[in-house]
Amino acid sequence: AADKVWTIIEDVEKYIEFMPYLTEVTVLSRKPNRLIAYHRFDAPLISKRDYTLTITSSPKSKEGHFFRHWITTNEKGPAPKEDLVRVTICEGSWTIEKAGPKKTRLIYWAHTHPGGFIPNWIANKANSVSLPDLYDAIENRAKDPSWKRD
Repeated sequence: AADKVWTIIEDVEKYIEFMPYLTEVTVLSRKPNRLIAYHRFDAPLISKRDYTLTITSSPKSKEGHFFRHWITTNEKGPAPKEDLVRVTICEGSWTIEKAGPKKTRLIYWAHTHPGGFIPNWIANKANSVSLPDLYDAIENRAKDPSWKRD
């Protein structure tokens, strides 16, 4: 159901349990429908990376429509670390819609670059290869009978 998928997407602190390559997510501030969170990730073949995002949410649960948008706001997070490459371009969104009884439409949009000296064509290829893993991670989380939000 769309509301269950929304709950999974909204539970940022638990992302390291199921989202590919994430090794840390720390919520720095939280207000209704807005949070700032620091992320670290360790993807194959590249150096470890980090970024801080401001994430805004627009849930309309009665209509079965949920929207979440994020944008890089590194100035609101920790200072750059020597052992990490700072990602400066990371903007995206999730749109979750009820598509029928027991059907959910999940739309992911992202504009990002991993930072460092990675050519655009390699970054684009990595993003297109990892996208199915991202959808699978969310689907598996939704099907996991032991998962529940604290």
